[in-house]
Formats: sequence, structure tokens, C-alpha cells
Amino acid sequence: MEKHNFSSLLEGKILQVPDYLRGYVWDEKQWKDFVQDVDMLIDDKTYSHYMGTIIIHMPTERPTKSYGSKILEVVELIDGQQRLTTCSLYLSIILAELIKAGKAEYKVEIAKFLFSGAKSKLKLNKDTEDFYYDLISTGNENVQAFTVYQRRLRDGFSYLKNHLTAKYTEKGALGIAYLENLFYSIISKLNFSFYPIEAESEISMILETINSRGKDHSAIDFLKNRLVNLGYLL
Repeated sequence: MEKHNFSSLLEGKILQVPDYLRGYVWDEKQWKDFVQDVDMLIDDKTYSHYMGTIIIHMPTERPTKSYGSKILEVVELIDGQQRLTTCSLYLSIILAELIKAGKAEYKVEIAKFLFSGAKSKLKLNKDTEDFYYDLISTGNENVQAFTVYQRRLRDGFSYLKNHLTAKYTEKGALGIAYLENLFYSIISKLNFSFYPIEAESEISMILETINSRGKDHSAIDFLKNRLVNLGYLL
């Protein structure tokens, strides 16, 4: 198991959330904890914050996809969707504010961490991928949120944006420095344990473990994971 920060996790690859996994489910409790953790990293004496384990399916032969001028590997994100999606939503808000404030040099960071053209670095499942892309690329929901997962993305984005706006206003003349420190903290101070798996047979066992300790799943989530165990969705 390796240690990675947000930046190194995304380097050279596109993270794809499989369609058999549930969508984004974090709510206000998790959003509040997240922004508090990130705000603590602004302190120069705080060097890192541990964000848990990221599990990625990385078979020996991996598909590739064009991304801007690059060809990147596509790997499946088995566990860590909630944390990485929240990081990406917050980064999109921070970068939009920095660019709006005249920091044009941050435009190059968008392709590195968020999206290039119509392709995103973190690709959610079919239920939410377009909705998520609209949020990180335009800052708005251009289609109505119909599913619970889309509504959670919308509400999470709104919570993070409201928090950032309040803190940015509170900082006054130090607001831009605060945004820059936030950006640096998210990409380099949030640390993850990185656990790659090669065999598809390991996925169902891992999902069972995640289900036993994670946020409550709906009946459809359990059905999907049962189908994974039976081999129908792999």
C-alpha cells in the first residue's frame, strides 16, 4: 500500500467510477467535516491530513483514452468516490474564484485536476457524470437534478460554495492568499493510502467489506453488489 496526495492520485490517469457502484451520497455532516479539515491545513504547522484508503482496479492491461493532448490510462475507482468527488467539487469552486480574482495562471490547473474539453479527470457513473461535469465546468446545474445522487451533488456543491464565499469575504485583503493556500492544501496536503488491485475477483469481496462499514446503502445498492458477486456486472 502506497501513500499518495490528491495530485499524485490523478497523475497520468482518468479515474472511472463503475456503473454498478452507487453515486454520491455525502451530506451536510461530511461536508462540514471536510471543510473544517481543509481549513485546518492552512496553518503552516499542519503538514497533512489523512483521508483514508483509495482502492483502484488496475488490471495488467488497462484501457486508455485521449485527454487533451495526452493519452491517459483509465482505471476503475472502487472505493474513494465520495472523498475524491468532494475534493474535485471544492477545487472547481476555488479555481473559479482565483481566476475571477485575476489569477489567470491558475487556468492551467483545470486540465490537470478537473477536466479538459468535454472529458473529466474523475468520471462518475452514467447517472451523474453529465450533472457533475456541468457543475465543475460551469459552476451551475444546467439540467434539473432528478435522482438522489444528482441532488446530493447539487447540494454539496452549494454547501461548499457558500462556505468558501463566507470565508473569502471574511478574509478581506487576505482573501486571495487564502484561496491559494486552500488550493495547495487540497492537492498536496490531503493524503490517501493507495491500494491497487489487479484481479476482478477481488472487487466483490472489497464491496462486501465496504458495505459492512460504510454509509447505509439502499436496496438497489445491495442488489447491484449481489449481481457483482454473481458475476453479472463484471
